[in-house]
Amino acid sequence: MSTYRTNVRITVDVLKSTSGYSYDNGVGVTHILTSANLSHGRLMKILTKLVSSGLLTEVNIKSTPRYKISDKGLEFLKLYHEFEDFTESFGMSI
Repeated sequence: MSTYRTNVRITVDVLKSTSGYSYDNGVGVTHILTSANLSHGRLMKILTKLVSSGLLTEVNIKSTPRYKISDKGLEFLKLYHEFEDFTESFGMSI
């Protein structure tokens, strides 16, 4: 039986897809779609929430939106991984 990703796990996957690259211009929607394995409609809703919460920044290059992880987003990923390690030390998963 397959397990479904939680909203937090999907958020982590989206943030990871933007953090693994040192692009000054950010990454495009197509890269995030394939990396985070999401549909276009769902991704657009998530990107809107992440930008409004300050975890991602949106940069428009030639009228094309591109996304970069913010310092707040990097801190979120760091704390998520610390908590993940903590729960795994007790034999649990998040």
